[in-house]
Amino acid sequence: LDITKCLNDAINKLEKIASGDKPLLKAMQEIEKGVRNVDDDHLASASLALIESLKGRLKSRTCGQLIDESPEHDLSSVTTDATILQAAKVMKECHSSGVLIMKDQQRTQLAGIFTSKDLLLRVVAQNKRLDANIMEV
Repeated sequence: LDITKCLNDAINKLEKIASGDKPLLKAMQEIEKGVRNVDDDHLASASLALIESLKGRLKSRTCGQLIDESPEHDLSSVTTDATILQAAKVMKECHSSGVLIMKDQQRTQLAGIFTSKDLLLRVVAQNKRLDANIMEV
């Protein structure tokens, strides 16, 4: 799970950097209000098109938002208190080669990822018990 933690940390850093654009986005919205009052229709429409383009770039979604927007959170996941067997059953039910391991019942924070490769190399090959906690893998 070490590489998962590194990946999760990197994603969190990128999201923090992206959230720094919020003041800029707010400023652009204020400019947009002013542009709507310009008498020159050609200038106003060109300015609004530019502002919309820039706002679209600033409004890129975070990984957390993408997960939240997925249909009924269809990503297969378990919480940190799950057993290896429970995770494997979720993978089978969801026809997935891996599950997200979430820190809490609300599934808001990622703790790791458990894959079929982990099941094979870290559980079966090492004779681990299937009733062991998923975080022991």
